[in-house]
Amino acid sequence: MASRFVHDVLSLIIFGLPYDEVHARKDSFSQLAPGIIHRRVGHKKYQAYQKTWDKDTPFSDRDNRSIKRVLTWRGADMAERYMVSLSHDVQDRVWDYPEMSRDERAAVRLYWEAFCVWLVLNPDLLKSWAGVDVISGRVCRTVDGTTIWQEEPMLIGAYAALFNRANFLLRRKTALRETLRKYC
Repeated sequence: MASRFVHDVLSLIIFGLPYDEVHARKDSFSQLAPGIIHRRVGHKKYQAYQKTWDKDTPFSDRDNRSIKRVLTWRGADMAERYMVSLSHDVQDRVWDYPEMSRDERAAVRLYWEAFCVWLVLNPDLLKSWAGVDVISGRVCRTVDGTTIWQEEPMLIGAYAALFNRANFLLRRKTALRETLRKYC
């Protein structure tokens, strides 16, 4: 299972906010049933892998219709949260790396966690590469075919929390520090 930190960073890149509360709710059962078994609760999309989606087509027409329905009935904020929830399950499935050995999987996961820490510690890169200005609290979005920078008041505080978590992880995990030094 990808850590909440990794989920939050991926959501920051994809959606412009970490949506920590969505990931916390999705993985709350993992406190009772750690590991892959927790995905039996609240991870419907994860369970539908190879039935309604695969790695080549992670979001089906049905998913897109559901997103549009949520957008119509509940608004843009809830539709984005729904997309974050769907993406969480896709990320978990990709994070499993079932084709790799346990040691390879651990190495690849450590590399990606280090990459996420590196991104969080480089706000200029988040702005230029991901279109997320964590310092000014703005997100680059395309609205009606026009690219604009939208104010996102929650972004600055959410980024500060991610920044603190990145530093906490670096202090606690020697292997993460070494991986960051080696690759980033």
